[in-house]
Amino acid sequence: MITRFYTFLLFVLCPFVVFPSIFINEMMVKNVSNHVNGNFNFEGWVELYNSGTDSINLSNYYFSDDQGNPLLWQYQGDMDIAPGGFAIFYFDELDSENHSSFKLDSDGGILILNDEAGNLVDYINYPEPLRNTSYGRLTDGGDVIGFLSSSSFAASNNDAAQITSQTTPPLFSHVGGFYSTPISVEITASNTAAKIYYTTDGSEPTSSSALYNSPIQISKTTPLRAIAMVNGEASSLVSTATYFVATENIPTNVKVVSLSTDKDYVHGDSMGILIVGKNGLTVPSKCGSMDRKANYMQDWDRPCNLELYDEAKTPQINQEVKIGVFGACSRTKAIKSLKVKANKTFGNNKLNYPIFNEKPNLKWKSIVLRNSGNDFGRMLFRDAFLQTLAASGMNIDHQAYEPSVVFLNGEYYGMLGIRERTNKDFIYSNYGLDEEEFCIEETQKKAVECNEFDELLKLSKEANPNASDYFSKMDAIIDIDEFLNYFMTQIYYCNQDWSEGNNKAWKQIDGGKWRWILYDVDYTTSIYGDYMQTNAFSYAAQCGYFSKFIKNNEIKRRLMTKFVTHAGTTFDPQNVSYVMDSLIANIETEADYFFNFLKKSNKTEASSWRNEAEKVRNFVANRKDFVKNHVKDSLNLGAPLSIRIYSDIEGSGFVLNGYEDILKKDFRSFYFTNSEIEVEPIVPDGYVFKNWEVRQENNLINSFDTWKYLYNTDDIDPAWKTANYLDTAWVSGEAPLGTGLSYHVKTNVSSSSTGGGNWGGFPGFGGNTGTLPGIGGGGGFPGFGGMTTTTTTTYFRKELDINNVSELGEKLECLTRINDGAVIYVNGTEVYRFNLPEGAITDTVPAMLEMDSYSNCRFEIPKNLFVNGKNIIAVELHGASGSSSLAFDMSLFDPNTGSRLISTSNNAKYSASVSNELVLKAVYEKDPNWTPADVKLYINEVCASNNQYVDEYREDDDWIEIYNDGTTPVDLAGMYISDKRKNLTRYQIPAGQPEKTTVPVKGYLIIWADADSTTQGALHTNFKLSKSSSQTISLSREVNGVVEVIDSIRYVSHNEKETFSRFSYSGDGAWCITTRPTFAAQNAYFPTDNENSNPTDLETLTEEVESIAQVYPNPVEDFLWFNFANEPSAMVTISDLTGRILLSKKVGSGENINVENLENNIYMVDIQTKTKRYSTKIIKR
Repeated sequence: MITRFYTFLLFVLCPFVVFPSIFINEMMVKNVSNHVNGNFNFEGWVELYNSGTDSINLSNYYFSDDQGNPLLWQYQGDMDIAPGGFAIFYFDELDSENHSSFKLDSDGGILILNDEAGNLVDYINYPEPLRNTSYGRLTDGGDVIGFLSSSSFAASNNDAAQITSQTTPPLFSHVGGFYSTPISVEITASNTAAKIYYTTDGSEPTSSSALYNSPIQISKTTPLRAIAMVNGEASSLVSTATYFVATENIPTNVKVVSLSTDKDYVHGDSMGILIVGKNGLTVPSKCGSMDRKANYMQDWDRPCNLELYDEAKTPQINQEVKIGVFGACSRTKAIKSLKVKANKTFGNNKLNYPIFNEKPNLKWKSIVLRNSGNDFGRMLFRDAFLQTLAASGMNIDHQAYEPSVVFLNGEYYGMLGIRERTNKDFIYSNYGLDEEEFCIEETQKKAVECNEFDELLKLSKEANPNASDYFSKMDAIIDIDEFLNYFMTQIYYCNQDWSEGNNKAWKQIDGGKWRWILYDVDYTTSIYGDYMQTNAFSYAAQCGYFSKFIKNNEIKRRLMTKFVTHAGTTFDPQNVSYVMDSLIANIETEADYFFNFLKKSNKTEASSWRNEAEKVRNFVANRKDFVKNHVKDSLNLGAPLSIRIYSDIEGSGFVLNGYEDILKKDFRSFYFTNSEIEVEPIVPDGYVFKNWEVRQENNLINSFDTWKYLYNTDDIDPAWKTANYLDTAWVSGEAPLGTGLSYHVKTNVSSSSTGGGNWGGFPGFGGNTGTLPGIGGGGGFPGFGGMTTTTTTTYFRKELDINNVSELGEKLECLTRINDGAVIYVNGTEVYRFNLPEGAITDTVPAMLEMDSYSNCRFEIPKNLFVNGKNIIAVELHGASGSSSLAFDMSLFDPNTGSRLISTSNNAKYSASVSNELVLKAVYEKDPNWTPADVKLYINEVCASNNQYVDEYREDDDWIEIYNDGTTPVDLAGMYISDKRKNLTRYQIPAGQPEKTTVPVKGYLIIWADADSTTQGALHTNFKLSKSSSQTISLSREVNGVVEVIDSIRYVSHNEKETFSRFSYSGDGAWCITTRPTFAAQNAYFPTDNENSNPTDLETLTEEVESIAQVYPNPVEDFLWFNFANEPSAMVTISDLTGRILLSKKVGSGENINVENLENNIYMVDIQTKTKRYSTKIIKR
């Protein structure tokens, strides 16, 4: 009970308290499905009541849920409330008319009402609300307040009774899941007096639903929902389980999603979100739909139950959520994308399961079940593939992907991709930031949401982009690496629906840098035409700041380097095929079923999803042949030429131009004439660098060589592929040869003439000094049988004279470009087949898939197939059914005889101005002092206040990150990790689980410091980290009975959303607190203490840290000197790697400490000034 005598209690809320006749009479915070408002949504509402005899105008009244800000939201409409009358306000953050700017708290809270003068009118403290249950006055304007037995929206409460409890939900005898035969389900309630009501059509049960009195027989896929009701109690929460019975005909090898909701919420004329209906918004004309208005264009939310089953068909999520249609023009597609939002209205605002295998340690508030946007009815996962591919090789914000089969109210809905949303929930999940800690800007021409975006736009308008401080200004506000990755990727994919629309930049408000989120990359890769030759810099230029920024010489050089690097790594045909084939293998049967499902109702937009997949594969794999010229033209560079950087030693890698790591031993790409290049080796474990070799490579067969061919011939002599066959009647032509691809083909085989196509040749294969590019996407296509329809087949022959086969390498490297399918022979023996079925091939067998462009195919040919003297390379080229294009070219290279040494360089950093095609070989020699025990393991990051990342048990425990800087994986099994100086063996990482305990090459491993080692597994320690004090973390191992420290760091206590992180792997380690944790990733952000310095790389970072406190010399023999930039003195502590303190004293700037009595070893030096603290390592000699 409360009364109106609260003047003294609420004086802190408002110094003037009046007693008008307006009361907060009733409120429903958790309005799940009780009352729909004028916007056709379910939102929390509050009812005001006028107990007086006069009408009262509510204009300019205030509502608030914050005692410190009682005037939070002002109603600026014009509403009179009559005597004995009621007024309704919605709390949905719309900030319009009678819709407030904030929501009511689903955990319970306070609501304050003040009049236009700021005087307190009424307030109410409400407990944690109940679902669809009102809380209010038992009599209108009365003193007794509680939960009401029935809602009386905009009407009198006088007939309601008070309830004090809620009935316990009923239980089902069978868990939701997959059953091969019909089942009988019993429903029970803990209270025997309860009545149980149920539905089997997905709708929410009410007292009007079927009354349960006997087991329910289920013989088909059915969503069963039930509530329990007891007189005097609130209805229970809804229990839901979907029973998938006899669904063997529907492939469900991926995650399965079941959505259960009222059919009127999805298909009803008034409120249905999936149909045209009668309460819709205008469908934009650009969408090309026949619908003028449609419900599906509304931003409506509907209550729904979500069940998610993993790949093993184990139920993982079962909770109520909100769903709504998602997207722009993709809303017009036959199968809509759906946003799924957890909400505290239902008791849980998280989806508490690692939905995305790529990002298992994040928390999720919402997801999208995406229909693939513009790609709907085509490839089905174009955007998912392209984002996954980009993320496989670069630092870029992107949406994770999981395929799923979706059922709606027990009916098959389709195969949709589970995706992250790119709104505020994306930033929360990936970076742990709350809404007030960051901002997202979706326009690129003016600041709308973020005032700080003006700083970026202002910089882009400065007159001289090559002013001495221009790059540093950019670096201060932009994550340059991610910025360039984002724009480079969009250009590479040729996104035509992007720069002015689907473009989101975000930053952390306090000291963050702008990053861009990659999304909606389905209007790419020739989806509606042929984009292969299109220079997509023109689309990027529509972001005016991009055009200005790339005029800066350093930005230009870095962007060029990114194109060069990723053309030979991320977008290399081998990586493209690896990612593509992995995704196809995962969804193959589901995609076949879904595509046929769509095809039956004429909802497809392509002949085959597989054709579309190959079209995309070939686009990305071959795009570099054209994008290199786009880079040249757009960045005003010299002519493109081929480069190859390689080594014979496994584990070798390279650093290009100082900032792009290339983790492959044979890198092939393009470069630009007269551009400077710098290459440094990443030396394999167990070796030392010897020298660089500059080499020249010559091919046995070159691109542009002349071949003999016979076009579209049937009944050919079977001997055509052997050396004895006479081909004098065949026509000769220069490769590339083909027909129908004017910009690919040089010789048109259908007309026996040559044409001036725009074929650029194989990168590195033109002329006598070409090099092989990366491995191509060869191999067959699973799931296809032979086909026998009339097609175009063309035959090619080329003689190859070899003087001495014994001088050849064991295998020769062959690169071909093929459209559509081919079989290749050496002296009559088949050596390679592409895009053709197994078995005998005749001239009438078509290629299995039609190629929109061509495919790069790389394979090896054993030398024993060759003979001394005359050899014949023979190729039969087949078109796909209905295809009008063919193309073929080949290069053949022998590693033994085809490479000639030109010069050497002993300098580890190779620098040159590139004037010709460059072949650079890194030569190493064995390190006689190296043993397999010489690991390069580092403690990389420590989080003692984690509330962001979760382990496999969904617990946000503290963590320690280990980094492997070596070139071989390292299993931590048997090693120790400890937080005690005197007990280095406190926790031993158990053996026998290498899949969990191995740190990959240049990779990271997280160890959870949660004291749960006995119950949660190998990567959970038996200790926790202290949040309030510093501790020494040590990674150790036992060698010959002696425990030796591999790495050790004394971390500094830090706050939530902070970590203690390493920013260098040489010398001191440059440890500092950062406000931007990088879980299982490179520590790329500058520490909190130096936010304004914004270094461009780790080397600069180390210099910045040392500018605060210089410790020298290092290594040291006797006297260790200290200089403090902004402090007269500091407390210096020197300890060994076990954490044992050896010396501690206050040292003035310019003073020293004598350390000559210390043993030769590595020591930690902790420096504490009045304002800063950091650690560094020194070596005592």
